[in-house]
Amino acid sequence: MANIQIEYVDVKTILQHPDVPNIRSDIKPEEIRELIESIISDGVRVPINCFREGDKVFLINGWRRKTAVEQILKADPNSPVRNMPVVFVEYGTENRIADALCDNLVDNVHRQDVSPYDMAQRLKKLADMGMDYQSICKKINKSITWVRDTLSLLDLEKKAQESLQTGEISTSEAKQIAKLEPKKQKSVTKELVSAKQKKDIKKARQIRQETKEANRLRSHEGPQKMDIKNKFRELNDLIVAMKEAGADKKEENNFLIFSGAHQALSWVLGIRKEMNVEKHLRHYLDLPAKSKSSKK
Repeated sequence: MANIQIEYVDVKTILQHPDVPNIRSDIKPEEIRELIESIISDGVRVPINCFREGDKVFLINGWRRKTAVEQILKADPNSPVRNMPVVFVEYGTENRIADALCDNLVDNVHRQDVSPYDMAQRLKKLADMGMDYQSICKKINKSITWVRDTLSLLDLEKKAQESLQTGEISTSEAKQIAKLEPKKQKSVTKELVSAKQKKDIKKARQIRQETKEANRLRSHEGPQKMDIKNKFRELNDLIVAMKEAGADKKEENNFLIFSGAHQALSWVLGIRKEMNVEKHLRHYLDLPAKSKSSKK
């Protein structure tokens, strides 16, 4: 962040940017009630973060504080909390939305009450906008391993997703379950949740160990779609790192090999829709026959 300034802004003029949603998919009413009591007593002590686009003000961080102030004003339109302290952040025009999304993620990444699945959704949004993993890591000060592991939560089937969101399974348990096939994920999640609800520590530990062992054995089988996705991500990170280090010129052959593999996997995963394989097959498979006939 740079060129920070603090102003008091009417809460009614603070908007949600359509491309910068709140990272939290669920804000609990009791959290807002506690904030309302605190704000009525002491005011908004911690400024919210916003950025400007033209004459409009958009929120980056501080969704719960803003919601609490809005609810206070419904009950008392003359409340002095209407004008909220705002830290304005000035972004470059080119990457404004990505920067705002990253700042929102950084503000929430260490909070225990933010769902790791919500974090995974935010990381995916950044990746879908064209940010490579290394750039994301630099922005949020996290390792590539952390980013990959968090993104793996998006591979959870519905029941496992819900159990993670409600806290019935931990993040580490969810990451192990995410490596299983969808049908297996559902049954393992059900068994694990049941064991934890019954406080059967021995059974829960057994399920976790069996899940890890299943993943270890599966890693020796042929590549599954998830394995291909992971390899695609690794190649993407490698290609970016080679470019930054200038190795794409020094090790041009290796760089071309890795780039070709990356493009091929993108086609397998459906990211790249067309590779014009048939066109090249028709052209090049005909060449040997022409070459032989010309030699006779």
